Amino acid sequence: MNALLPNQLNPLRLRQIWTIVESSQASMLVRLDDPGLEKWLMRQFSKDATLSTVESQAVNHYIHSKLPLIREMAEQKVPAIA
Repeated sequence: MNALLPNQLNPLRLRQIWTIVESSQASMLVRLDDPGLEKWLMRQFSKDATLSTVESQAVNHYIHSKLPLIREMAEQKVPAIA
């Protein structure tokens, strides 16, 4: 079987993922727990892209591996509450 690894996602797919992250409301991203954030990002991604099962798994794996970075980016956008 020729599995698609996360680092083999094509540049268009990677750009789509990060565009969703960047355009999402940071406060909402911060509020979600990890499984909820993964699920929400996959739903957003699936709205704009038709994925094969293998590609969907690769995208999900990639999102999972980048959750700390996604959270860090979102937290930097959310104004600190004094």
